[in-house]
Amino acid sequence: MKKPTIKDVARVSKFSIATVSRVLNGKGNVSPEIATKVMDAAKQLNYVPNQLAKGLKEQKTNIIGVVVPDLRDPYFVEVIQLLQQKLQPENIHLLVTESKYSVKKELELLQQLEAKRVDGIVIAGVGKNEKFLTELVVKGIKVVSLHSKVKNLEIEIPQVIEDEEEIVCRLTSKLIAEGHRTIGVINGSKSYPNAIERYVGYVKGMYTGGEVLDSAYTYEGAYEIESGRKAVKRFLALPSRPTAILCLHPYFTIGVIAELRRKKIRIPRDIAIATLGNDPSFIMLEDKELITYSYDVNLAVEEILFYIL
Repeated sequence: MKKPTIKDVARVSKFSIATVSRVLNGKGNVSPEIATKVMDAAKQLNYVPNQLAKGLKEQKTNIIGVVVPDLRDPYFVEVIQLLQQKLQPENIHLLVTESKYSVKKELELLQQLEAKRVDGIVIAGVGKNEKFLTELVVKGIKVVSLHSKVKNLEIEIPQVIEDEEEIVCRLTSKLIAEGHRTIGVINGSKSYPNAIERYVGYVKGMYTGGEVLDSAYTYEGAYEIESGRKAVKRFLALPSRPTAILCLHPYFTIGVIAELRRKKIRIPRDIAIATLGNDPSFIMLEDKELITYSYDVNLAVEEILFYIL
């Protein structure tokens, strides 16, 4: 079978050879939409540019791509800032992007980073793009998964993660040890990365403490402050309101604090709060008022550097 050429990619994508060349070589100003169409055509034809056919790239770009779901998330902000600080002396630059928890958007960003010939990609994935991540590794691009598990891989990809099931179990157990028996939990949708592991940790902690689970005390929402507010409204409407709320994202915690204060409910005297992840805004409360688990950003960055450089 005849090997596809750049002319074939131009024909299928309906763009000029010059435009296709710029996309495939990561040069020139090309819109993301055009880049995506060109890369889709290349993938459809199984076209492999010469520089990628050799395996590892001969020339480094000194660019590391970063894909995170939310650039407002305090954890990702800290990781990115520390990565930049560590890489700057090496003259390595970060190209930071945001998927907004969209599988489609994440794939488009990965394709764009490939077109720019980045040396490596750090991705906090939203799932379902595992096959493309494997393809990137085959083409010689280093890939590191941050903060979310990557499953069903044909090729092993380094994963910088913490045991969130165990962490949430410990937070739940701490609330039970402090005398709480009715504990509300606010989690992301189970379609979000890590949400299932976190919920399993909550269930494990409740059962270990001998408590009975009630779905009325579980709230699933988007990773937004408003989800915390809505959860509090629902919990307070129950015949027996929870004495503690476990927030499995800092956004939930902010919303919970705001709504409880609006209702003039005291923290932790009336309702205690445990939170997975930290946020600078928590400084409005004294440390003793929150049970907090903070991710080890320094350790995460050191692991990323070990795998990506």
